[in-house]
Amino acid sequence: MNDEMDTYADIIESKVRNNVEKFREEFNKIGEYYENKLLYGKSAEAFRKCDNYKRALKLYIKAGEKYLDNAIEMVGDSKDESLMNSLLN
Repeated sequence: MNDEMDTYADIIESKVRNNVEKFREEFNKIGEYYENKLLYGKSAEAFRKCDNYKRALKLYIKAGEKYLDNAIEMVGDSKDESLMNSLLN
């Protein structure tokens, strides 16, 4: 089933990229799906795509060391001081 969701996410990304609201809505759903499956890294990536950086950071941290670079990159790109503080603490 996860492979099907990966395919769906790829399709959504290519089809609704220009419709920002629909894009965010769909990637929020995808993030929730992966979070419920305890696939925190994939969930974080989906939430990052819909600009839900706070939730993405929480999930990157939960996903462990493998996703630390992703978390650092996202926080740096966001230029959000509260996210920087969360990552450092």
